[in-house]
Amino acid sequence: MSNIFKRYCSFWLLSLLLLWFTHAISYFVHEYGHSFAAWMLGYRANPFAITYGAFNVRNILLQSQVDDGVDYQVIFDQGKASIAAFIAFAGVGVGSLSLYLSSRGWTR
Repeated sequence: MSNIFKRYCSFWLLSLLLLWFTHAISYFVHEYGHSFAAWMLGYRANPFAITYGAFNVRNILLQSQVDDGVDYQVIFDQGKASIAAFIAFAGVGVGSLSLYLSSRGWTR
């Protein structure tokens, strides 16, 4: 194998690993955004108690079973759709946006 091919493969392998790692970090920050918003509004007892799912390859690689654990149906049943909408928005608007803005500061 040539040296250039090894470097090429190493680059792509490390790129995929970094992509997976950043996806996992952003996914958890997003879910904690929902959870903290629900906690601040009185709909969660513990903002850190998100559902992590099973310990299997699919869940580790894709975080497919990770969930904020917010019971939106209870909020809707109380007639507080705007609060449910805010909690839903907090994942992107608070969690993901804060990660994006902080990462922009780090890369300057």
